[in-house]
Amino acid sequence: MKSKIQILLIYCLVVSSCAKEDNKIITETIPFKPNHNVFIEEIQENSQITKYNYSPIWRVTSIQKLVNQIQTEKNTFVFSGNIVTNTNNKNNTSYKYFLNKSGYADSLKITEPGLLSITEKYLYNNLGMMIRKNINALINNVPYSEYTDYIYQDGNLIKSDQTSDNSTFTTVFEYYLDSTNVMAGTLEATTFIPQSKNLIKKETTSDETFRSYTYAIDQDGNWVTTITNEQEQVNQITSKLIYLK
Repeated sequence: MKSKIQILLIYCLVVSSCAKEDNKIITETIPFKPNHNVFIEEIQENSQITKYNYSPIWRVTSIQKLVNQIQTEKNTFVFSGNIVTNTNNKNNTSYKYFLNKSGYADSLKITEPGLLSITEKYLYNNLGMMIRKNINALINNVPYSEYTDYIYQDGNLIKSDQTSDNSTFTTVFEYYLDSTNVMAGTLEATTFIPQSKNLIKKETTSDETFRSYTYAIDQDGNWVTTITNEQEQVNQITSKLIYLK
């Protein structure tokens, strides 16, 4: 069974591209600089648009969700030294990332007054990839804890084991090994967690659910990600990308 934390913290960006450049682990000091100089301008999903706004030095300053050009939700990012605060205007949830010298998060503090207080701590291997996430939380004044171990192969996350209440939830990941995930930098710039080298192909869980991914470029040059689950439900996300020079 998926954890309560996952249900409470659905915050997911699914974006990809098929370019073939090498993807190197970031070693620059703060300020954080995304890989490949590739950024999302917007993601269109059904009638909703998610738009990403950047500062002159290409840090993400806000993420907006709009329906018919009307803003329905906004996350604002504020940088102060090695701390990044991401605040949601709709549910008043605050995400505070504490970055290391590589620009990745060593820990994350999530708070929503009167509802939850969550601390996540991350452990990295000598290649800079996250190998464990520890979570301790207080949700409606009820303590909760879990940990997740991550296994990698050739720069890609191939397995995660999430353990809570003496039960483990496993996810196995497959990739298109001939297609580099050039959008890794954009995801890292908003989550501050290292991403896999190649494009995700399929995710399969221990409760026998799965999501498979295919990619194409439409007639307008936008990148289209198609996601299919075990019930053959199909969802398409169209991403408009910015390539910096």
